Amino acid sequence: QDHTQRATATWIYQLPFGRKHAIFSGANRFADAIVGGWQVQGVYVYQMGAPLTWLDTTFYGDTSNIATNTRDPNQWFNTNAGFLTSAFVSSNSSLKPLVHLRSWPLRFSSVRNDGINNWDLAAMKNFSIKEGFKIGFKAEFLNAMNHTRFKAPVTDPFNSAFGQVTDTAGNPRVVQLGVKAVF
Repeated sequence: QDHTQRATATWIYQLPFGRKHAIFSGANRFADAIVGGWQVQGVYVYQMGAPLTWLDTTFYGDTSNIATNTRDPNQWFNTNAGFLTSAFVSSNSSLKPLVHLRSWPLRFSSVRNDGINNWDLAAMKNFSIKEGFKIGFKAEFLNAMNHTRFKAPVTDPFNSAFGQVTDTAGNPRVVQLGVKAVF
């Protein structure tokens, strides 16, 4: 639950098109219904990832060697930093030690999960049908830049995927269209 940095920004902007605006101010009623009254909005979130949790891990090296700058799905951290792995015991992972003396922290602030770097964008417009009745249209683009967010890497040194990210957090770009009646 330690996310050392988080920044969130949100904005909404009325586009200057159509009657009573700077651009196309002389538009007829039909043209104004198409180009006038549009709004765009956005939400940006940046957040550092949480520190990795090391549970059943025996470590005998220098903890400053765990964090690396590679951080790709095939090697998220330095797996050769001094972890007791199946290569030292046996190729049989059932020989994993059940009990060991823990001599290092459960988490390190220098080795973290993937964080959030996300843009959500939207465009919307209200169409006046008659006095007191409007139809609203909204197009939303969630994760508009389609940034991949990875799940935590495997921290079990007896797993064959140790130090690797085996899945994404499942946040692909999503486009939603919506219509609402306001009366």
